[in-house]
Parts: sequence; C-alpha cells; structure tokens
Amino acid sequence: MVRTSHRASSFTRSFYYATQGVVRGFSDERNFRVQCLYGVTVAILLLWFQPPLLGSALALATVLLLLAAELANSALERVVDLTSPQPCRLAGEAKDMAAGGVMLASFASAGIVLAVLSSELRGEAIVSLGGLFMVFIVGGRGGKR
Repeated sequence: MVRTSHRASSFTRSFYYATQGVVRGFSDERNFRVQCLYGVTVAILLLWFQPPLLGSALALATVLLLLAAELANSALERVVDLTSPQPCRLAGEAKDMAAGGVMLASFASAGIVLAVLSSELRGEAIVSLGGLFMVFIVGGRGGKR
C-alpha cells in the first residue's frame, strides 16, 4: 500500500504501516531475518532456563532494540540509495556508520543475554553460546554500498 500522506490519520493506520515496515524488513533484508533467528534462539533459551523475570525482560528488550536498529539501518540505506544512486564516499560512510551502530547493539544484546543466562550455564557453554550468538548477529553483516 502506498501512503498518500506523511501522517497516518489514525492509530490503526499507523500500526498498519509500522507492521508493514517490519514485514518488508523480514522479506527484503537477510540480516534482519538472521537477527530474527537470533531472537527466536534467545526466546527458546529463556523459556528453557527460565531465569528471573527481570533478566528475561531485559534480554528480550535488547533483542527488540537490535531488531529496531537493523530496521533503522535498512531504512537509512534505502534513503541513501535514493538520494545518492552513484557511488559516493559520504554515502558509503553513512551506511558504514549505521551498520556499526547495529553491530554495537548486537554486541550489547549478546553480552546481556549471556549475563542473564550465565548462572544457568557452565563456562564452556557460555563460550560456545557466545560464538553462536556472534555468528547470528555479526556473521551476516555484509555492507551494501
């Protein structure tokens, strides 16, 4: 659906557009799908180990913030591509900075999730799980210019 104005006329319409943005991100952006898989993995681990509610909420919040950062990065990439169709150093730097923000958010999320789960896991499992998280949230980072 193409929007005819910049402002949604109702809460329902605003929610619809936001949902369409998430759906578009999932269908078009490989990194968003990889990070969704990370989120599902975190949710399963939280259900399995059942850490305290506050820790679980914090872990899930970091996953949602990571997904939001990835959607913002993808939106910025599209705007840059629209406004600068030819290769441009500043456009590339803008994309790299946005991707760097997603990378930092992914490190924060993985660290918090590991901290929340640390009391449930042995040291070797934490190291292995940390490597798995890094594959999910950083391994797929391929910048588009």
